[in-house]
Amino acid sequence: MKFLSLFLQLLLFLSLFLSPQLKLPLSGSLGDIVYAQTTLNPSPSGSEGVLPGEDEWRHKMHSFKMILNELLPYTVNIEAFNAAENAILIQNSVNKLTATSQSLNHRKLSVASDPTISYVAAAFEDNLGSVTENLKKGRRDYGRYLLLNTLSYCIECHTRTNEPPEFFSKLEDASFQKLNPIEQVEYLVAMRHFSNALALIERILEQDLPENLTLGAEKLIQYGLSVSVKFNQDSKKALALIEKIEKAKNVPYFLKKDAAHWKSSVLNWQKFEMKAKKKAKTEPKDILISAEALIKDGSSLNSKNSSLHAGDIYFLRANSMLLQLLKQNLSKEIVAQTLLLVGETYEAMTGNLFWSLHQYYYEACARQLPHSVIAGKCFKKFETSVYSEYSGGSGTYLPTHAAKKIKELKALSR
Repeated sequence: MKFLSLFLQLLLFLSLFLSPQLKLPLSGSLGDIVYAQTTLNPSPSGSEGVLPGEDEWRHKMHSFKMILNELLPYTVNIEAFNAAENAILIQNSVNKLTATSQSLNHRKLSVASDPTISYVAAAFEDNLGSVTENLKKGRRDYGRYLLLNTLSYCIECHTRTNEPPEFFSKLEDASFQKLNPIEQVEYLVAMRHFSNALALIERILEQDLPENLTLGAEKLIQYGLSVSVKFNQDSKKALALIEKIEKAKNVPYFLKKDAAHWKSSVLNWQKFEMKAKKKAKTEPKDILISAEALIKDGSSLNSKNSSLHAGDIYFLRANSMLLQLLKQNLSKEIVAQTLLLVGETYEAMTGNLFWSLHQYYYEACARQLPHSVIAGKCFKKFETSVYSEYSGGSGTYLPTHAAKKIKELKALSR
């Protein structure tokens, strides 16, 4: 199921008509490769290819979707992926994805929408190269793992807002029905069919959750919260979902416990909405203040209840308003502050659906306003996150690429 979740992220990548552009090393130890999947180089490749909005861009995005629909049945099935008769088809599909990615330019979107877009996008291109390298060496299981992890950048990045377009077609019914219910939800979210995804989540919760899906209940619920709170920005839908979680059978106790906190948070949200109608604040500084307050409330709720996700409603609300803010014409200082706060929301929800985005935002923040106080804050958060990622019972192993990145950002933070 984790593999499918990661694979589906590329589908979202297409939904905002985006594509890859971030250069990362393809060789080295396993630790280096894993690090390359969660870290950014300072300067995206900046291909001078097709720009967003052009007819050729849309055509290429449609081609991407067709290739992905072709790959999906093989990638989610280990036997089909490893079958000798499918090897050429799979490699050709990967080659086509790589070629298409190299012809697209994300700079315009990155400037207009979010400075991290070109960083995240370029990781996709280079990791496809690593997939090809491992498939050619006969490491098919690991190649499949890399492919699915490569595609994880897409769902992370492109489920961020509720903006259109949705894809108008989906996987053929025969293939769709082969997916288990949670995988079906992931596919619908990946295709940005948010309303259908939320409806399916609610139907699953209304039934007795099968024992084999109980372990996936957390992810299912997290998708539901993300859709209703972050994408739809709808407190009524969020409350309806949470009430179904409370009534659902076979949902683990810790989720039921968190649901009580989510419900209380949504009720507070609704009170805020009533007040906001009378006096809405839209200035960037006011939005930053509101987001900081939400992050503080979410962190406090987690701390008081010794929970990792009790405060997620607050984090999702803050995340949503901050990502919308990034689309405005802002000063470099405001952009840097916004990137820092977005990073904090994603880090607070790490282990949720956003396992690596915080590092992207901390790095983008440091590069946005180098040699400043805020760059120093972002570097410290980035460094702490990376060391935490590579620390374990046997000590801390810091791959070469990780050490190099820390050194680069440290120089920018002074």
